[in-house]
Amino acid sequence: MLASSGIPIVALDRPLQGLVGDEVVVDNLGGAQAAVAHLIWHRYKKIACIGYGKNFYSISQRILGYTNVLSAAGLKPDTYDEAWTADAVGKIVHSWHRAANRPQAVFSLNNVTTLRALQALREYGFAIPDGIAIVGFDDFPLAPLL
Repeated sequence: MLASSGIPIVALDRPLQGLVGDEVVVDNLGGAQAAVAHLIWHRYKKIACIGYGKNFYSISQRILGYTNVLSAAGLKPDTYDEAWTADAVGKIVHSWHRAANRPQAVFSLNNVTTLRALQALREYGFAIPDGIAIVGFDDFPLAPLL
């Protein structure tokens, strides 16, 4: 109704399906591709992706960026996309602690998951970046201190 009335519409954060108009969005796909390519450039071969919200436009684009870059490099995706809580992240990191073929690096889908992953990695004695590297999408206030 708004589009047909001539009122200008600008979508924020995600495109609106069925609407031709302007949008202001983060380059979720390109940002994820750059982050994962950075890890590969540092010679990490087993890179896990952790987070939640795969049905959200932004997160689905980040997961797509992760899988695109891994596939192009001939690497296998290792995605944990149902890590909604700190407990869920902790269980995933705990499983890595015991695994012989654990990830060398982590791509986190959002700032909340990054904080939870950093806490869990510390709890289970992972040294960053020597024991495991991590790159997270989004920013958070304490990031410059880390």
